[in-house]
Amino acid sequence: MSKNIFVVGLGNMGAALAKTLLETGHQVTVWNRTASRAEALIRDGASLAESVTEGIAANDLVVICLGTYEDSLGALSQCSNLSGKTLIQLTTASADDARDMQNWVQQKGGLYLDGAILAFPSGIGTPECMLLMAGSEAAWSNGESVVRTLGPASQYMGDNVAAPAALDFALIFPSLVLMMSVIQGIHALEGTGVSTEAYVAMVAPLFGDFGPRITDMATKIERQEFSDTEASLGVWQAAIEHAASSFRGKEKNFEFVDAVNSLLTNAIAKGHGADDLAALINHLRQPSR
Repeated sequence: MSKNIFVVGLGNMGAALAKTLLETGHQVTVWNRTASRAEALIRDGASLAESVTEGIAANDLVVICLGTYEDSLGALSQCSNLSGKTLIQLTTASADDARDMQNWVQQKGGLYLDGAILAFPSGIGTPECMLLMAGSEAAWSNGESVVRTLGPASQYMGDNVAAPAALDFALIFPSLVLMMSVIQGIHALEGTGVSTEAYVAMVAPLFGDFGPRITDMATKIERQEFSDTEASLGVWQAAIEHAASSFRGKEKNFEFVDAVNSLLTNAIAKGHGADDLAALINHLRQPSR
């Protein structure tokens, strides 16, 4: 059944969420701090809200996908009453962020679902796309059909809103390290006489369904084309930093995570933050100091 849905945030992922909802027959209202990001969606049938308050007033289901939870709270700051509203938060978070956001929404009278997206923007709406969701049963009842439209393989994890952020980290960190390890392998083989093509042909099959993404990454490196990306180097770094904070101070050893985070942070400092993760190769090629 078609629903009226308000999507807050139109970055790569937020735009993919809104587009999928439009394509599946929902009435979609959108808002983004930079309104021009909404133009393509408006041409496809979305309505533009002049403010977050206006959009929430007109829609009972709200999907939020912004940079941080601080951004989310800032966008929602003028909404004093969320009675009758269900917020589906899909911004990358820590466990504490999720709990704090749930408390804030509940104090305003709303229902709250916190989630993690296990897909790139191009995967939204595909059969294998999974969103990990948690919140009250009432919130899940209201939001389930929308969540399953976006991610048919989605899982409801119960009322512990901290769970998706924790599991998100444990699932996406290996994917990130896998890609970074192949970039390191390509760099190590440069100048040895072993071609990147030969290396990737051997290594990509080791990663099963993830193999084609490894091949695409190697192609970007060969062509030095890093501007077209679904998840920039900066997005990966922020996702790991936010998610890993769920575990800080809990007697967890995160030396490995810190090393990966440091490498990404250094690459961002060299100007690669908006580039595809494959641009890490150019950082590795620079002499270390």
